[in-house]
Amino acid sequence: MLERYYRQTKVCPECKKEVLMRDWPVMPSTGQPKRTCCLVAGWNNKRKYEGRRKLVGDVEHWLCSSCKNHKPTDRFYLSKGHVSAICKDCHSKKYRNYKSDKRKRESLEAKKRKIARENELITCRRCQRSIKRKYWPITKNGQKSEICCSERTTAQINRALRKKGKKFCGSCNKVFEHSEFWTRSDGKIISPCKNCRKINGIKSGSREKRHKEILSTDDGTLSKEVVRNLFIAQKSCLICEKPMEFSDKTMDHIVPLSRGGAHSLENVMVMCSLCNSKKHARAASEWFSELSEEQKQRILAQEHINKEVFK
Repeated sequence: MLERYYRQTKVCPECKKEVLMRDWPVMPSTGQPKRTCCLVAGWNNKRKYEGRRKLVGDVEHWLCSSCKNHKPTDRFYLSKGHVSAICKDCHSKKYRNYKSDKRKRESLEAKKRKIARENELITCRRCQRSIKRKYWPITKNGQKSEICCSERTTAQINRALRKKGKKFCGSCNKVFEHSEFWTRSDGKIISPCKNCRKINGIKSGSREKRHKEILSTDDGTLSKEVVRNLFIAQKSCLICEKPMEFSDKTMDHIVPLSRGGAHSLENVMVMCSLCNSKKHARAASEWFSELSEEQKQRILAQEHINKEVFK
């Protein structure tokens, strides 16, 4: 049986050559006959691979197995130094809408996060209504509005809050219970809230006190024209040395009025509002000792200032 099998002949499908089964190549691992007598699988299939190559002039062209056209080598991808079977154009058409399993999972998770964010409930700090983020009003610039009731008046908001026992304070832009507001004799709740009324009272009281101190210590050297010239001449802050706009310039009393300072030319200097607020009402010598040497030199270079107050 075995001898009869070996005497049989088989035609190779590639080279069309008749070969005895005795001489037919077999797979080393299994001992099964190979498909052809002259070719093997993979990149060793040299005859088939070389048959795709064609010279057009001095340029090497290769056959695309998809569009059946010969194209230059640069129109193909290279894999392990060999030209791929299909060209770049056919490859892009074939895998244009391809998505890996990982990319599909990421897209699905991103979509779920977007839906969850759009359905998130946001509570308006003015009218206390809870609205989904996707229904939240948008400003003219395309940004999300800070409040949902920007088109509603304070009276409309308070009418909606009255049922919940709350009221909107127009001074601090917050919503409080009715107990946080004063009530008139007729039972009507009045704005602003108790805390804002207290703050406003302190501000108005300190403003009146400061005005009295200025009038009592004014020696007449700080006229409107003198103050105007000081503001125009000072281009940058004496402390932080940053350029100042006219609206950002402030006049500071070196010795604060609350510490017995006078409203006079030798007791004032121009600085930015930020540095002025940091100085606050500290003593001149204490504040001056914390400055750097450069800052001290800039202040002492001002001719109208009385340097004795820093000692």
